[in-house]
Amino acid sequence: MKLADLKVDDNQYGSLDLAKLLGKKILRVEGHISREFGKDAMTFQLHAIVLEDGVKLFVEGEHDHAYLPSQRNVPGLENETLHALYKEGLERST
Repeated sequence: MKLADLKVDDNQYGSLDLAKLLGKKILRVEGHISREFGKDAMTFQLHAIVLEDGVKLFVEGEHDHAYLPSQRNVPGLENETLHALYKEGLERST
């Protein structure tokens, strides 16, 4: 797996295609509506991403820093895979 194959655009964040990383289609994204930041600041807070095979990946983090933790049993989200892709991105930026 190469970083370039996962990129969706060339923005400052280096956005990647999660479905390509996992090698599976995303069935749905689950969450709830909240007014955590005030009555006029409605948000849709992410809870989980459900894959086509029913695997549910729970979103972690706070506020605007949601993330999916590395997971040993989910191809594409293993710590080793994420580390290799991260390292490849660092090498390209220097």
